[in-house]
Amino acid sequence: MSREKFDGLVPNFSIAYQKIQFPKGGKPGVFSNHEERLFFVLFYLKTYPTFDVLGSHFGLSAGQIHDYVEPFLRVLERALTDLGQLPEVTLEIPEDLSQLVDQYNDIIIDGVEMAYVRPHDEAHQKERYSGKKRHTMKALVISDHQRYVLFTSPLFGGSVHDYTILKKLFDPDLPWFKNLTVRLDLGFLGGQERL
Repeated sequence: MSREKFDGLVPNFSIAYQKIQFPKGGKPGVFSNHEERLFFVLFYLKTYPTFDVLGSHFGLSAGQIHDYVEPFLRVLERALTDLGQLPEVTLEIPEDLSQLVDQYNDIIIDGVEMAYVRPHDEAHQKERYSGKKRHTMKALVISDHQRYVLFTSPLFGGSVHDYTILKKLFDPDLPWFKNLTVRLDLGFLGGQERL
């Protein structure tokens, strides 16, 4: 994100912060202004460190970090919703996709993995084990060539193949991608012919 985009988002983040009712009282927050709050939550989303690592960057304990991440994520979501900048998360019929990508002939679909703390439950471990020596959750993302995210799917366990997610979200018997050039990586091996 450029400094210009960051500065442009700060006023909306500030307005969203005022709209969400946070409990009053207690010790003053570590983050004294909205620029610091926004930077903190964007840094977290960009790097996805553990709370211990994040705490070492910001001089806080893991518990304190936990207390800030969740509310600041809500504020950011509210700000982006108010700006109409959040990607779609559900597409019911092919016409919904057509409207979403109306101005683009060429889209990119990719699976995105996010690190996930190793679950204690054995069944959840197996579902989230990506096969790459770590546990992850995975989402399917549709973007344009300027990396603007148009759609993001619900999360799936890291063990689920990208093409399997595509088939679950977009019924292969419907013309979802008619008249579109769709760019795919090898995670969708076998899918290109079906689009």
